[in-house]
Amino acid sequence: MENLKQEAIRVISALPESANIEEIMYELYVVDKVKKGKEAVERGESQSTEELKKEILTKSRKQNRGPAQWIMNYKPAGSRSKEEIDQQITNERHSWNSL
Repeated sequence: MENLKQEAIRVISALPESANIEEIMYELYVVDKVKKGKEAVERGESQSTEELKKEILTKSRKQNRGPAQWIMNYKPAGSRSKEEIDQQITNERHSWNSL
């Protein structure tokens, strides 16, 4: 199993010589997110497709929006800052309290 440094070197080495810093950072970001996702699945911290569909339909109905609108605004928790998560929780509480 590769350690973090070896994995980063492997990912960067596979990129073209013309890769800029944003492309390098993006590739490392994707590798990190995939790795964290696999670890979450192994720990049983994932949702089945049916559970996710049910959550999307429930939330979109509560917010009086179609599922497509809800999905467009959805960001997984791992891709947001603490401030963004806190703000979303506050916004959702206000919208759910108004139902």
